[in-house]
Amino acid sequence: MSPPPVLYGQLFGYLRQSSQASDVRHLKTLCWMVYGLLCSESLTLSKW
Repeated sequence: MSPPPVLYGQLFGYLRQSSQASDVRHLKTLCWMVYGLLCSESLTLSKW
């Protein structure tokens, strides 16, 4: 498996600073969701 993209790492570091998540898996999932939204360049559900 290839390493995660740099943007993912930056998002994870930023979100982790203010996170009170008891399970880091939730934070990782959130990071992948935000990463996907940013890479799609669209927030329109019909384009998903």
